[in-house]
Amino acid sequence: MRAATYARYGTPEVIELRDLPLPTIGEGDVLIRTRAAVVGMGDWRMLIADPFAVRFYQGLFTIKRPVLGWGLSGEVAAVGASVQRFAVGDEVFGESPEAGGFAQFAAVSEAHLALKPERITHGQAAATPVAGLTALQGLRDVGQLASRPSGPPPRVLVIGAGGAVGSAATSIAKILGAHVTGLDGAAKHPFVLAHGADAVLDRATDDFTASHEPWDVILDMVGRAPIAACRRALTPNGRYVAVSGKLRRTAWLSMFGGPRMAGMIAKPNPADLEQLRVWLADGQLAPIVARTYTLERTADALRQVGAGGNLGAIVVEG
Repeated sequence: MRAATYARYGTPEVIELRDLPLPTIGEGDVLIRTRAAVVGMGDWRMLIADPFAVRFYQGLFTIKRPVLGWGLSGEVAAVGASVQRFAVGDEVFGESPEAGGFAQFAAVSEAHLALKPERITHGQAAATPVAGLTALQGLRDVGQLASRPSGPPPRVLVIGAGGAVGSAATSIAKILGAHVTGLDGAAKHPFVLAHGADAVLDRATDDFTASHEPWDVILDMVGRAPIAACRRALTPNGRYVAVSGKLRRTAWLSMFGGPRMAGMIAKPNPADLEQLRVWLADGQLAPIVARTYTLERTADALRQVGAGGNLGAIVVEG
């Protein structure tokens, strides 16, 4: 199979298209003919090894996982002996804990996959797991967002609402019954409103920590506002959740922030993936693919993600 690989840390120039053996599958694994894989900031950080702690996961000197790409979608080419939920020919999507999506085939555990709804493309499906699981778990589990039986809906602020995770968070917060304000650059405001935001704030001119009513949940994909100011911007029971963005902030808050100021990294969860599938199938969740690249242009796709400013997901199609 053809795969976009890298043997050392660096800029996208280190990406090399190579012929590799087909992945082997265990009893509980599914071999997927990859049709699309999302390119995210996680891939970018693994490529450039920033922060340095990436090397403890990916290897100090030798790259342990030469094929990046966590969120993917495709067709089942083979199944392990104990696989029960999928058969050859099924269209599936999911998140591979070991990456491998930037290749023509990938081996993924059955537990990390769901059937792709017919109404969405492989690109949309590939864009869903990483962003969707992060948004859902950040809002519901860490942020403890819950609909109120009476009274006004909870107020949610999504910082970085124009990005892949931010747009997913905006949609999911609305599904969960919140009043959602998106914060991003002015050029992204139409995009944020199109994903269901009730209001938008300009990151260049609006101070969300001082000039607005307090927030029940702040989901932050950027991580630039002072932590103390973010704390003051919350309701008495409100929660601030740092996601991605500045990984050092996320890690610090995870260890020392306490219940109201938390950092989080999403974890694969079969029940949550199935919930995302339901929302995709009924149209409540509709990921936007900003741009698609061929597998041969994976380096260009990574360069696009590294540059930032994208409206929606960047996808590689195999």
